[in-house]
Amino acid sequence: MSSAGELLEATPDRTTGRRRVVVAIVSAVVVLAVVATTLVVTTQRAAAAELATARTAAAAAKVSLDQAVTDGRSVLAASQGRVDDDQLRTVLAAAVTAGDASTPSTSLRTAKALDRATTDAQHAAAAVAAATVAVRSAQAAWERSQAQAAHDAAHAALAAAIDAAAAVLAGSDGKVADPAVRDALSAAITAASTTRDATVADQTPALTAGASAATAAGTSLTAPVKAVTDAQVAWQAAQDRAAAEQAAAAAAKTATTRASTSTKPSTSTNAPSSTKSSTSSKSTTTGGGTTTTAPDGTTTTTTAPDSTGHYWVQTFTPGPAQCGDEFGNTWAC
Repeated sequence: MSSAGELLEATPDRTTGRRRVVVAIVSAVVVLAVVATTLVVTTQRAAAAELATARTAAAAAKVSLDQAVTDGRSVLAASQGRVDDDQLRTVLAAAVTAGDASTPSTSLRTAKALDRATTDAQHAAAAVAAATVAVRSAQAAWERSQAQAAHDAAHAALAAAIDAAAAVLAGSDGKVADPAVRDALSAAITAASTTRDATVADQTPALTAGASAATAAGTSLTAPVKAVTDAQVAWQAAQDRAAAEQAAAAAAKTATTRASTSTKPSTSTNAPSSTKSSTSSKSTTTGGGTTTTAPDGTTTTTTAPDSTGHYWVQTFTPGPAQCGDEFGNTWAC
């Protein structure tokens, strides 16, 4: 058995042991608390980082979707009446409407909710972009077709104008007073032909420019063609006047010659007879025409040329009715 002294000596040791146990437990609890706190803080920080990342992605998706919707609306407005298949525009309009409804909200509280909204926005943006490309391509094809048609029509008109101008140039050879007008027309035809024969790229802007150039080239022929036509008309009028004057002079000379060789007046039942002759003819001018009376009573009337250069020569001889022409030929009527 232990003595009382031994017991007294053993008591402090037991107390110290218990204290150590308590300290160890407390330390373990503290460590666990620290670890738990650290885990909580770490988890919270990770969740916050994940939420921030999700918000950033949602914000980026919103920007992309907004841009796609804006582009889609612009193309939709610009393509009205400018596509062959309007169903493509209907699809784009529906995609734009869906895009408006799919705009993600960055105020969502969880990363999962933000991720879903981001995915929806990305899909909507892709649909709008695809529909926009389809409509834009259809519009480009339509515009190219229109430009080609306008180009072809303008060049056909130019070719016809060149042919007509060339005909005027050929028909006026030697029939204008001033050859300079024909030289100007020839130069204009050469320039227009260069435009007609030019190679044009198979693209809408080039075709449109080619059509404008062809139209301008055709218009450039109008003035020189008119100048040559007017000059030819004036030349022909001058020729007609000269011919009329020559014919009138020849008719008057013939009438005078016939009158000087006549020695006996004739009678006629349909014209007054004359029993008096003279040794010279008389000539009078009335209304721009000339009337010559021969000694035997024969009268020759030459009218003034009209606006077309035509005139009449009428011979009246006492006696049987006679007809005659501007060359002095006569015959029984």
